Amino acid sequence: MVQRVTIAPQGPEFSRFVMGYWRLMDWNMSARQLVSFIEEHLDLGVTTVD
Repeated sequence: MVQRVTIAPQGPEFSRFVMGYWRLMDWNMSARQLVSFIEEHLDLGVTTVD
């Protein structure tokens, strides 16, 4: 599980890792593969994306 980082006493809280999806559509994945790929990151606790 990815650790969380709180950037202020009252939050917000972010995952320590940031997943970049900038060129996601260039990866030639099917819709099913894309959903699975993103769900894997969520399962790992990655909640911060760019």
